[in-house]
Amino acid sequence: MLQYDGYNEGRGTGRKALRGVPAATWPPPAPLLTLLPTDSHSCCHTIHPIHTTPHTHAGGPQQYQPPQRRRSHSSPPTASRRPPRQPLSLEQQLQRIAGAQAPPPKQASDLLYQLGKCVDQQAKQRKPYEPGQAAAVVRAGVKLVAALLPGEQGAGSSSSSSSSSSSIKAAAPPPPNPVQQLGSVEIGLTAWALAQLVGLDSKARSSSMRQLVDSMAEHAVGSSVMDQPADEACRHYSRLMYGAAAAGIRCMDSRPVAQLFAAATAERLPRLLNAGQQCNAQDVSNIFLACHYAGFTGSLQQLVSAVGSRMGVVMEDAKPQNWANMLWGCAKLQAGGVELGQGMPAILGAGVAAMAEQASKAEPQHISNTLWALARFGWQDAGAVGVLAAALAEQAGRAEPQHISNALWALS
Repeated sequence: MLQYDGYNEGRGTGRKALRGVPAATWPPPAPLLTLLPTDSHSCCHTIHPIHTTPHTHAGGPQQYQPPQRRRSHSSPPTASRRPPRQPLSLEQQLQRIAGAQAPPPKQASDLLYQLGKCVDQQAKQRKPYEPGQAAAVVRAGVKLVAALLPGEQGAGSSSSSSSSSSSIKAAAPPPPNPVQQLGSVEIGLTAWALAQLVGLDSKARSSSMRQLVDSMAEHAVGSSVMDQPADEACRHYSRLMYGAAAAGIRCMDSRPVAQLFAAATAERLPRLLNAGQQCNAQDVSNIFLACHYAGFTGSLQQLVSAVGSRMGVVMEDAKPQNWANMLWGCAKLQAGGVELGQGMPAILGAGVAAMAEQASKAEPQHISNTLWALARFGWQDAGAVGVLAAALAEQAGRAEPQHISNALWALS
């Protein structure tokens, strides 16, 4: 059993808590995505990957909000370096998309992102859709996805031509891939928007959407597009990876997506983090969630080591939800057999101390998921666990039965 006795010593702040983190080697284990695998030790069963608000299912810890920007964890991501605009209603956005004929790639990406924001707001406000409106949203999304696929741009132009002009077109080189005209901002926000559409209606997960996700993954792996701008690369990787996973695209079903996760976790993200890359807490935690939801089965030793060595910086602004996401995601990966490496004790030690310090601010689900994760790791810190258990007991009246069940299993 792993031991950690630095809670009382480092309780003051997240940075002080790191001093109590043991440097002992630690052999972890790792998952295939069964979006909450059932096992004989856990009361957890199935979790569905797309929801914009926390919810409860028949068993286990649940997933959380979609990727968001650092300056506001309660709102959808905002495109970098884009001028502010008056938000449009869903109906206005649908009319805007209907009027866009063969939009160029950047416009199609922006329209898709704005549509995703409308869907996200509808869900947060629990606002019902008018008859036929949800179907109209899916159709609008399909149109924009098509505009981002090779050969679709200009499809609305006249197709009548002579046989000679047809032969000339046949000899012409294939049109450029629209995705290659997108920057890292557009790619990340497009992936996030796709996840919103699938969350609204699983029918949006079409072959065209899969083709678009594959195209973005290939472009990300085959170029340096995701590394620009340099100070936001982690954020864009996080959005692309989480968006693909939340849209239901799994590594085992998509070679480009599998290559994206392998490249990002084994080399690119560790390199950026080790070089001092700025990366906010929610982006980091969503990367671990994405690896679980996408069924990634490779090694995460390099990524875990890079994150563990910079916990005081990377997780400096972390909220209870961010810590719970990271710890729960890592626990699910470990349970599935993914190698996490020797950096995991640093993450666990800092996470336990931070969650105990913020226990009074944490939601019952965050506390329950943290306790569940600690139990899965066999992590023992009686002081911190006692603080978390007491905080959950104080909120028992508004906790879901599943949260209580998970916590009781963890404490048993």
